[in-house]
Parts: sequence; structure tokens; C-alpha cells
Amino acid sequence: MTSNTPRSPRFSRRTLLKGSAILGASSTFPPGNALSAEKSTNAVDRVMAEMTLREKIGQMFVIQAAETVMPSWFGATLDQVQPGGVLFVQVNIGSQDQIAAYINMIHTSGRHISPFVGVDQEGGPVTRVPGDPVPGALTMAALPDPHVQKLARERAKFLSSFGFNVNFAPVADVAFSPASTMASRALAAIPNRSRPRLPQSSKDPAMVGSAARPSTSPVMAEPRSILISDYPRSM
Repeated sequence: MTSNTPRSPRFSRRTLLKGSAILGASSTFPPGNALSAEKSTNAVDRVMAEMTLREKIGQMFVIQAAETVMPSWFGATLDQVQPGGVLFVQVNIGSQDQIAAYINMIHTSGRHISPFVGVDQEGGPVTRVPGDPVPGALTMAALPDPHVQKLARERAKFLSSFGFNVNFAPVADVAFSPASTMASRALAAIPNRSRPRLPQSSKDPAMVGSAARPSTSPVMAEPRSILISDYPRSM
């Protein structure tokens, strides 16, 4: 028997994140924003009310994708677990068409809200998705802030074209020696290798954050998210 009870609209992560941003700004901006924040808060409450306890628990997990084309068992896992996100690593990267089709299936798997879909696309030696037009940290660190912001926006749009909405980059880390695993990935300075963005061998988290900020500020304005990666971890 078919139910006549109307179902609430399915929300995207973008909608709810936008609502959260408006909510945070509502205390300092005009009343119109406060009204938008209230509506968005009501939307979040409505989605949460529709979820079972099992679905709410599933939202706390980010799981790795399986293979380069979604296998049936993984689709069943998404349906059962309803995870908050899915992460693509190198072994999950197929052709550009395969990536886009896979991500589209993930986005449509959420009963109430689409999962986040993330990748670790730092550029340079850590480039998961081929065709990225933006260089890695070594090149970016030597550029003026406006240029870094422009490149960060280009990378965000490149990843978004496949359906990714989270990037685990840039690396806000410190490389203390040329032998460090972070030497070619971090925006911070290496002894005996001058970088304009940070003083040599900086250990100050605030300064490292300042170096990473130009790579993140324009991306936050786009309809997607970034996660600062890896600080502090270097040798």
C-alpha cells in the first residue's frame, strides 16, 4: 500500500552548510539574515527528526570508497550505513568519467542528506585526480597571496566538477629537514631553503596558519569545504 504522507525534501550538504554559515553571521548582520538562519535551522532540525538513531550514528563516519567503479556490495553498504562521508584515495581513482559517475551515485545514496565526498588533492607529489591545473606547495609558497587565492579557487572548481565537496588540503605543516616527508608538501620553511611565506624553521602554529590561509579563504567562499591537513606532524 502506498503512503499518502508527504515526504520532506532531501537536503544537500551545501544547503545545510550554507545555513550554518548564515546562522553564525546572524548576530552581526541585518534581520534578513537572521530570518534565513532561522529557516535553515528549522531545516536541519527537520532532517534530524526524520533520521533513525542508526542513521544518525552513520553520519559520524567517513568511509573509504571501494574500487574505481562502485561495486554492488558497496552500494548496499552506503544504503545500510548512511555514512556522513566517503573518501577517495589513489586506488579509487579511475578515468574522469568513472570518477564523476561514482561520485554521483554516492551523492544520491543518502536518504535524507547527501554524503560528503572527499579527496586528498594537495597538488605536486600528492595529486590523486589527474589533470589538476594547480601546482603543489613548493610552487605556491613562493607566490604572492592574490595569486595563491586564484589558484586555490581553480583547484576547488576543478574538484567540484567531479562532485567532490571536501579537499583534505592544504598541508599546514612544518618541514625541518630536506629529508622530511613534508619537505615537498608543506607551505612552511625548511632550514637552508628560504621561502617567502614563512621564516626559516618556523614552529609557530599561528604563522603556519597564516601561510595556509591564502589557499583556503577563496575556497570557503565556494560551495565546498576544505580541511587543513597534517599540522603538526613533521620530522
